[in-house]
Amino acid sequence: MPIWGDRHYVQGEKGAEGIDHQALHAFRLGFLHPRTGTRVEFQAEPPGEFSRLLARLRVSTGR
Repeated sequence: MPIWGDRHYVQGEKGAEGIDHQALHAFRLGFLHPRTGTRVEFQAEPPGEFSRLLARLRVSTGR
């Protein structure tokens, strides 16, 4: 299944919903630091346009 906004599948500068990049986001990312061995974790909310796309898809699918 393609990723929303993947230019391989969408022609033109902007994909559907005006997003000009892939709709791919890691909410949480963690790993062991290569030098210290300590677990490092980062968390980030999705960008606004990504959240709007998710809301619109939920409405259209009823989920």
